[in-house]
Amino acid sequence: APHELQQPEIDAIVRSFGEAAARAREAGFDAVELLGSHGYLIGSFISPASNIRTDAYGGGIANRARLLVEILREARRTVGRDFPVWVKINAREFGVPGGLTLDEATQVARLAEQAGSRAVHVSGFGPASPTNRTTAIFKPAVIAHLAAAIKEVVSVPVIAVGRITPEAADELIEDGSADLIAAGKALLADPDLPEKLSAGMSDRVVPCIVCMHCYDTLLSPDVVGIRCQVNPRLGRDHEPEPQRAAIPKRVLVLGGGPAGMVAALTAARRGHTVTLWERASTLGGQLLPAAVPPHKDRIGVYVNYLIRELTLSGVQVECNREATEATVMASKPDVAIVAVGASNAVLVSMAIP
Repeated sequence: APHELQQPEIDAIVRSFGEAAARAREAGFDAVELLGSHGYLIGSFISPASNIRTDAYGGGIANRARLLVEILREARRTVGRDFPVWVKINAREFGVPGGLTLDEATQVARLAEQAGSRAVHVSGFGPASPTNRTTAIFKPAVIAHLAAAIKEVVSVPVIAVGRITPEAADELIEDGSADLIAAGKALLADPDLPEKLSAGMSDRVVPCIVCMHCYDTLLSPDVVGIRCQVNPRLGRDHEPEPQRAAIPKRVLVLGGGPAGMVAALTAARRGHTVTLWERASTLGGQLLPAAVPPHKDRIGVYVNYLIRELTLSGVQVECNREATEATVMASKPDVAIVAVGASNAVLVSMAIP
């Protein structure tokens, strides 16, 4: 059962963190980040909402941050002076009664710097956190102001996080709000994001649509691993990468919704000659109405990405083209992929006697 940690237990935890940091360095990692945020052990000690201790680890902010400081110093000791170690902290707890405030977070950041943290990664936490809630229109960098506030009180680099698009990242660096940018879900959607940005191909980055499917699958008992709605390879690293086709074929894709567009892209990238037919006047399928309601505009960004990729991949797109058995047979494809989607359900009103 949960219990108040006693001093020998705290000492053992501090040593374990130090040993883990040493193992990370030995394994070849370039740095270690200590997670002092998001409701985990260190963050629970720092938060006045969860820390009700009355000893040296409770009460004022210096006491509540003591565990973080001790772990940081132990990690610094085990990895040596030249190996980077830094902390990730909450700059505020949102929707947590009596939770951590930004003023206290600035004190935590200063204590971490004094203890040897090479940087401060600034996040936020709580059921009302902007990173967990969508707005009617997508807003990037929703907690960047917290990073800017921490940067004012420390001299080490500050890392900003929280739905930061490449464009927003440039602005945060340029205006001095942050020194480094962290990406989470954006890298799940497109692991090649850094390389694409370095090559000046920001328009080819697969956009995260903030659907939280990755988070939901991690919590689902029916799914093993993690999944992403816009990156079908996420969580399937053990499966071989699609290879270039030994014998290119003529591929006909029927349907210009998300399934049809991705199928066409995959075939084209493997070297096939691909034609896509769409019955409507534009591509997108069910994603078009899905992007209309509030909170869903990032879906439209994904549709635009797919359309650009089809053009760059050389897929021949023919809209206003309805497929029939005769027209498909007349085109003589080597392979036909049927991705026409589902039919909409029709709502029927009934008079109740």
